[in-house]
Amino acid sequence: MIDREIGLEHFSSIDEAPLATASVAQIHAGLLKTGREVVVKVRRPGIVDQVQLDLELLRKTAAIAEKRSGTARLLQLNALADELDQHLLGELDFREEAHNAELISSRDRGVQGRSLRAGRHPPVRHRGGARAGAGAR
Repeated sequence: MIDREIGLEHFSSIDEAPLATASVAQIHAGLLKTGREVVVKVRRPGIVDQVQLDLELLRKTAAIAEKRSGTARLLQLNALADELDQHLLGELDFREEAHNAELISSRDRGVQGRSLRAGRHPPVRHRGGARAGAGAR
């Protein structure tokens, strides 16, 4: 999957077994041909379609509940669905995550005893609903 999404031409190696997995992505250790150690983050196959389907179902359910229930209106279920939508789509956007890592790294420079290494802006590609990113490990 990594080969299809970002290509392997820049890598000496990438571990097939993930270092970690989560609900939307997994990360793999890798070594660039330059000798730099990296991690590559890959979204799970089909996760975008699944999240969009789940959010559509949630929105329909919230709309029905708000039409039929005063309590649902008081709880503002449609607004909660909007907030969840924004949060989940943000989780799926690795470009946002890469940008945030760079911000944290830039603010962390010069603070004694701290060293978060963010790589150069990681290559983040979007093909067929999957994104991958590589950064300093």
